[in-house]
Amino acid sequence: MKLKVRKVGNSLTITIPKYLAKTLDIKPQTEVNVRLEEDRIVISKEKSRWEELLEEARKKAKEMKVKEEDVEKAIYEIRYGK
Repeated sequence: MKLKVRKVGNSLTITIPKYLAKTLDIKPQTEVNVRLEEDRIVISKEKSRWEELLEEARKKAKEMKVKEEDVEKAIYEIRYGK
């Protein structure tokens, strides 16, 4: 996909297409990481602390052979208090 670089003030910007933003759940104020890999600019979504904790909990539960539906239920209860 080709995108056009635009000048905004003293900076250059690239607009993220709507379908990519939606796929990655990127909204205004979402933090992203930008890094240079050889001659490429790589942009990746920053994980929230909540997402990091969920990953750790799911990994630990899998190691302990806890059913995935039990983990999801517990996460829902913690997050929404139900």
